Amino acid sequence: MMFCKWFVSTGGYDSINLFTQSLNTYGEKIPHILVKNLGLCDDWEHLDLDSNFQNIVNKYHIKVMDFPKLAYRERNIIDQNRLTFAEAREYKEFGIIGKQRIVNFLKLAYSAFEKVGIWYEKVE
Repeated sequence: MMFCKWFVSTGGYDSINLFTQSLNTYGEKIPHILVKNLGLCDDWEHLDLDSNFQNIVNKYHIKVMDFPKLAYRERNIIDQNRLTFAEAREYKEFGIIGKQRIVNFLKLAYSAFEKVGIWYEKVE
């Protein structure tokens, strides 16, 4: 069985600094996956252009995942009412458009997890 660290990042300085520290501490021992939380940061160009960060990502063969943004209204209602996503898909307060946003978000999230591809790799 493979253990890996899923690091969900806001894209902010502190978040990226903690990710880099984790890589420098555990990078050879524990595979890392960087999850870009698009709900908190929609522009990641600063990391794409940061050669030091890119060198670390390449050194440790980091897989990167784009976690999609859920509209604020739906996210806040889900949090406030402590709904599961299954419950949210049926929640009457959302109406047709809100429910469709949730379904689209889930499709994008599932697809993002599949693209990481770690569940398809052979573990020796």
